[in-house]
Amino acid sequence: LQQEVRRRLRLGYDIIQIDECLFNAKHVSGKTWAPTSQAFVKDHRFASVPYIAVCGAISMEEGYIMGHLLTGRAFNAEDMVEFVDDLAQEKGVRKKWCVMWDNASYHRSGVVTRALHRHRIPIIQNIAYRPDFMGIEQFWGQAKRAYKGQVNGFQARGESWDQ
Repeated sequence: LQQEVRRRLRLGYDIIQIDECLFNAKHVSGKTWAPTSQAFVKDHRFASVPYIAVCGAISMEEGYIMGHLLTGRAFNAEDMVEFVDDLAQEKGVRKKWCVMWDNASYHRSGVVTRALHRHRIPIIQNIAYRPDFMGIEQFWGQAKRAYKGQVNGFQARGESWDQ
């Protein structure tokens, strides 16, 4: 993995890390891979849904590029194709770039693979069970902590998300 990343960087590629994350609207729990910091701020309009799914792309050169948001369900292969199409339109052909992501089953699906080939986007597959190699995982950890802090803050004050 490190050799492939170094090779792509030497060849002038911008590496775009893509990942998805679920935010539980009632309670966020579980371990994250990020250090404590500030990041994501929850939008209160989503109080009526059980969870919020976010897909994000972070460039190693430019930082955050874009994100898609779904309410009430997780991402699937068709959602990822739409995300890849939008990302290809956003990035354009200004510079060579490739995608780095984890081993989610829909990342490896035929429909997603065809979308990447259609846009001529190379893939760097992260090593299984090594989210620490993906910087975007740190962003999700920070975002979940900030989100959980807001949820707990509202609950402690007896307020509703709908207020």
